[in-house]
Amino acid sequence: MTLAPRPERVVLLHAVISPYKVSLFNQVSHWFPNLHIIYYSVTEKMRSWTVDRADLRHHYTLLNDGNLESHSWIKIAIQVWRELNRLDPDLLIVSEYIYLPYWSGLIWAIFHGKKRLFFSESTEADRPRPWWKEIVKRWFVRRFDAGISQGSQSKAYMAKLGMPEDRITVKGYSTDNEFYAKGAETARANRMELSAQWGVSEFNILFVGRFAPEKNLIALIEAYEQLVGRHPKLGLVMVGNGPLQDSIRSELKSRHLDRAVVIPFLQKQDIPLIYGLSDVFVLPSISEPWGLVVNEAMATGLPVVVSSKAGSSHDLVRHGTNGYVVDPLNPKEISEAIDRLVSNPELRQKMGEAAVASVAEFTSEKSAERMALAMAGCIDL
Repeated sequence: MTLAPRPERVVLLHAVISPYKVSLFNQVSHWFPNLHIIYYSVTEKMRSWTVDRADLRHHYTLLNDGNLESHSWIKIAIQVWRELNRLDPDLLIVSEYIYLPYWSGLIWAIFHGKKRLFFSESTEADRPRPWWKEIVKRWFVRRFDAGISQGSQSKAYMAKLGMPEDRITVKGYSTDNEFYAKGAETARANRMELSAQWGVSEFNILFVGRFAPEKNLIALIEAYEQLVGRHPKLGLVMVGNGPLQDSIRSELKSRHLDRAVVIPFLQKQDIPLIYGLSDVFVLPSISEPWGLVVNEAMATGLPVVVSSKAGSSHDLVRHGTNGYVVDPLNPKEISEAIDRLVSNPELRQKMGEAAVASVAEFTSEKSAERMALAMAGCIDL
């Protein structure tokens, strides 16, 4: 990369400390040593992440402890304004528009004549878009000098909201591919023993994510149920937590799916092991801006079956090459895609190898490089 370290002060507003963003911000700070992240709070109720703050190798301010939901948006908006006055950045990066503190930051930057960069992962197909909200969003987005999107679908949506396409940088979602690959490889070397320890079958379909309505888990259960007659030793492993966790357990029990296992939320260091004990990864969401778990699964060599609603299905998943893209509202289509992989070991291996090759283009280093270039480009406008 030709970009030399930049001296400008840059502030990015972010809701909570999340593991996959910490790595990104750490790397971007190599090129922008004066990058400063304002975190509104440690975490939120819907997340169970734990992050060692020693891993935050960038400047940051943590405005509040505890869950984000336990603090008022008005209070946080005021805190953001005061912190921006203290830091006085040359560039402000705002990473969404749904909460009042982001608006506080935008208005501060306009009032003080600062450069503004919009950072978003939202896609138009992600959820219903009421017309009146779209009008508000257009006003918001058009107040920025440039934008960073996570993928092609979020770029298209940002452009529709009024950002000139030539000012949008596609950063690409990424994770630590090597970390997941090594962890899964270690698990595979002791698969029989570890499968017994974790109480999972020796051949598995895997889901990792929140147990929430938008994840469409009933469709996955129905797809799996259609397979167990032909593949009686096939297991289903579902990892995560969320509001539907108890109802999912009840659903599996009522259908007598004895090889289906629910594992509570796992921290990052434990997730690679579960990928290593699995054979096919499925993400059936009806709402999913990207689906970072798809990157993780592919990094471990798993072929994937991914909903057409997920942003990764457009940029990362190559239908028929490294996995299948399916209609999330059609359990039969999901089941048939899984069946093709379960029934054919050679196809499964071929697609798994293609998955590793594909995700190699989505590294945290490349994402950080693109983000840093976008920041420099915005400052230089």
